[in-house]
Amino acid sequence: MRLIPDRLGANTLKGVSGRVWGVRANVMDDVVAAYGTVRSMWWFGRSMSRYDKIMAEWGPIRTHLVVTTLAMVSGCRYHTVGHGSAFQLHYFAAAEAAGHDWVFPLTDDDLLALVGADADTIVSVLDDALTEAGLPDEVPWLSRLVRVRETGKATDADDKRLRHLVKMFDRLIVVAKAASTEPDEAHDPINLDHELRDRYARARAAAS
Repeated sequence: MRLIPDRLGANTLKGVSGRVWGVRANVMDDVVAAYGTVRSMWWFGRSMSRYDKIMAEWGPIRTHLVVTTLAMVSGCRYHTVGHGSAFQLHYFAAAEAAGHDWVFPLTDDDLLALVGADADTIVSVLDDALTEAGLPDEVPWLSRLVRVRETGKATDADDKRLRHLVKMFDRLIVVAKAASTEPDEAHDPINLDHELRDRYARARAAAS
């Protein structure tokens, strides 16, 4: 018997994601169902603390790109949408700050179409898109991610950050895939900026 009801635990975690990301993340129900409230809260608290430090070190574009790639290679639609959408919005926001209305060359549907493809294919398609998007410095991170995921070996601080993301999201991905969790919205505070999201939608429509 669990000391704290799963519904209470899931609603608490969904409330946190709602305040921070502007979306009551669907996966919280499935994580709590799998691990229970106490274990889920303890795990999220520990894992998100390190995740936030990585975000501060790398910035949101690289962090969400890495997680999106990990989700695609792992065959997870849920986290591909959650972090792919966040990546798209941050890329657009950075372009706007530079005086452009650029959108990333690959759409959300393009990213979803890659889910479950082999790692080499995913990395190749993303490499081309990143180069076209003016993000060539991000290209090496994808093959580096694949290496760390496959070997588990970390040779420096950035490899250790990649390894943390692999371990953290492997657990979330397993849960989301097993439960066929319905994708929701961007898993990032940028999702709270509805005016930016509207401008992005218009720019994306104009680019199609």
